[in-house]
Amino acid sequence: CRLRVFHTWRLDDQQPRLRGLPNRIRATHEERVRTGSQRLCALLAEGGDAPTVAQALKCAPKSVGLGPPPPPPPTRKIAVDAVRLAIVVPLKDEADGIAALFAELDVLTAALADVADCEFVLVDDGSTDRTWPQLEQLARSRPRVRLVRHEVNRGVAAAIRTGMLATDAELVASIDGDLSYDPMELRAMLARIGDADVVTASPYHSQGAVRNVPAWRLFLSRSLSLAYRVLLRSRIRTWTSCFRLYRRGAVVDLPLRFGGFLGTAELLVRVLRRGGRVAEHPAVLEARLLGFSKMRVFETVLDHLGLLLLVALRVIR
Repeated sequence: CRLRVFHTWRLDDQQPRLRGLPNRIRATHEERVRTGSQRLCALLAEGGDAPTVAQALKCAPKSVGLGPPPPPPPTRKIAVDAVRLAIVVPLKDEADGIAALFAELDVLTAALADVADCEFVLVDDGSTDRTWPQLEQLARSRPRVRLVRHEVNRGVAAAIRTGMLATDAELVASIDGDLSYDPMELRAMLARIGDADVVTASPYHSQGAVRNVPAWRLFLSRSLSLAYRVLLRSRIRTWTSCFRLYRRGAVVDLPLRFGGFLGTAELLVRVLRRGGRVAEHPAVLEARLLGFSKMRVFETVLDHLGLLLLVALRVIR
């Protein structure tokens, strides 16, 4: 690979066409998305005097070969006083990343063994690719993994709710199937649960960060979070993160009007309006490396505006 700047979001050809942006910005963005794959191929095919990564680092070239076999899953040695933690992973058409996800879950189980006895509930939310067959194959050798399937797509919030109903663990975490957040942050989030009902990862926290996400998406997300914050007179900075830690008993029976991305914000509103406590944990949000985004940004923005109206009218409480 040649040393060139290339943003991975240019390969996401499922991004919506936004009408609310200035024409010049919209046209530039759409052109970069339209030509993303061709540009990447051109960069990979470039020759000339451009140095390779190995040349820039002054490393001798090596033959790749077949490589060593994959290591076995890390050994689990659960501490006696470790809390039982169910980790829910909603999935929709994530076949390309399932193997990497399971490898990460194995590492996570071992890494948290001194504080948490981890079990996993993987929810296939109406996938149309090979997500479900791959889940079945890889879960066979993992007794702590439970699989649940939605025959049709019901949305990420509904998938998280289904995962909560499939376990009776008092503490339940939800993480993104594309690993946009580092799941190792669960250790620090467990330490913050205290008397809170929800601990939510917050890239908009003063100590959080966002990396490799297009600026226009970041602007829209920050603006919506600010609207929720002002309307509810809350200090919470991030309202739509799916990476959270819950006290199951405090949230599993809350009604949800919206099952998709909107439901993640709705749940926080209902927790707060019923006197619950939400703690924020600063985290880093990364652009996805595998698969493609399922969210239609323009439609989601309109949906959030509708939810904000329902919140203002106290329909959501």
